[in-house]
Amino acid sequence: MLNNCLKIVHLFKNALLGTRCVLCKTPVKLSPNPHPNCICKDCQRHLPWRDSPSCPQCGNPSWGELCGQCLTKPPYFDQTIAAFHYRYPVEKLIAAYKYRQQQHIALPLAQALIVTLAQQLKQRPDIIIAMPMHALRVAERGFNQSFELAKMISLALHIPLQQCCRRIIHTPPQAGLDAQQRIRNIRGAFSCGQDIRGLKIAIVDDVMTTGASLNELARQLKQHGAAHVQCWLVARTEHHD
Repeated sequence: MLNNCLKIVHLFKNALLGTRCVLCKTPVKLSPNPHPNCICKDCQRHLPWRDSPSCPQCGNPSWGELCGQCLTKPPYFDQTIAAFHYRYPVEKLIAAYKYRQQQHIALPLAQALIVTLAQQLKQRPDIIIAMPMHALRVAERGFNQSFELAKMISLALHIPLQQCCRRIIHTPPQAGLDAQQRIRNIRGAFSCGQDIRGLKIAIVDDVMTTGASLNELARQLKQHGAAHVQCWLVARTEHHD
């Protein structure tokens, strides 16, 4: 009860007084509009927004058509939408959010993705899922960063959030592994326990690097009957083939 009261007081104070930009600490006013308003306008203009043509399936740089990799060895997911390139300062924001318990950063990250989806989304999914995290990793970190983002996006877009899959293998972190090691590391890590036959599904995650985790999850979803799988990402690394 006390925690809920403190949260209400904090939200009320922010509504009246505003907050500070998570990058430059300049005071900014919160607003109900779907814009990354925890980041000031000056910093917004310098964020690495993904505004150049890319492969619609994997998000790699292209002329807006399927890239050579997706033509020769297509992933199990059908579409990728990402708000940012994974570089400074977005990489620093995501690291602070995930590893330093700065959960307020989830708000501008989610809002940036919502803005991007409003511009690029062509096929509305039936449900949203967050990239599952093993229970041991959740206990270690204290929260699933993708699930917190997915909750905000679900609420804003009025699309149900359903965790129909779970992480059943506690794999080592993907960071530091090469592409082939990531594929082997994540193989068989997910299990889907709900009827998702015929559903269009969007996976929310913070970052796509090689796409191994997202592809393995999409593989499970497709094997269980999903009709279409999208990846919704805050940021995506740049791979020039």
